[in-house]
Amino acid sequence: MKRKMKIITVVLSVLLTICQIPLSVTAKCNSKNENKSEQTEEKDKKKTDKKDTNKEETNNKKMNNKQTENKEMNNKQNDNKQSDKKSNCKKEEKISKNIVDIVVGDQRFTTLSTALKAADLVDTLRGEGPFTVFAPTNDAFAKLPDGAIEELLKEENKETLAKILKYHVVPKKLLSEDALKLDGKEIEMASGQKAKLQVKDDALYINDAKIIIKDVLAENGVIHVIDVVIMAE
Repeated sequence: MKRKMKIITVVLSVLLTICQIPLSVTAKCNSKNENKSEQTEEKDKKKTDKKDTNKEETNNKKMNNKQTENKEMNNKQNDNKQSDKKSNCKKEEKISKNIVDIVVGDQRFTTLSTALKAADLVDTLRGEGPFTVFAPTNDAFAKLPDGAIEELLKEENKETLAKILKYHVVPKKLLSEDALKLDGKEIEMASGQKAKLQVKDDALYINDAKIIIKDVLAENGVIHVIDVVIMAE
C-alpha cells in the first residue's frame, strides 16, 4: 500500500511538472510579445515624433518663406514709392516753365516768339491758363508765301497776326491722348473759330498741320509742335 502511494505521488509530481512547462513557456512568450509590443509602440512613437518634427520644420520653412516674400514685396513697394517720388520730382522739374518761357527758350520757335511779342500775346500765354498751343516751328513759318511773315509783323497788321496766332491756341489743356478721342471732330480755338482734329496714317493732325512733337508740358498748359502754320478756312 505504501509502495502504491509513493508511485502515485511520483506520478502526480511528474504530471505537475509537465503542466508547469507550458505555463512557463506561455509566460515567456507573453513576455516576449509584450516586449515586442512595447518596442513597436516605441518605434511608432519615434516615427510619429519624427513626422511631427518634420511637419513643424516644414511649417517653419513655409512661414520663413512667406515672411521673406512679404519683406521682398514691402521692399519692392518702397522702391516703387521712391521711384514714383523721383519721377514726380522730374515731372515737376520739366513743367516748372510756362508756355512762353518754353517757346522763347527754344531755337526752333524764334519766329513764333517774335510773332507773339508783336501781337502782344506774351502776357496772355504767361497767364494761369490752362492753354494748349499748337506751335509752328521756324520751318513751318518758312512755308508761308514769300514776304508773308514780314508783312504780318508790321504794326498795322497786329490784329490780323493776333487772330492767326490765337487760331493756334485752345483755351484749355488738351493732351494728345484726349485729342485722339476727338478724331474727326472740331474744337473751338481761342480766336472763336473751329479747327478739325483727325488721325491720318497713325499721326494726329489739326486741319492740315501734322503734330510732330506732342505733349510738351508747361506749368500753365501743354504745347504740341506742328509742321505748318494753320489757317482758318
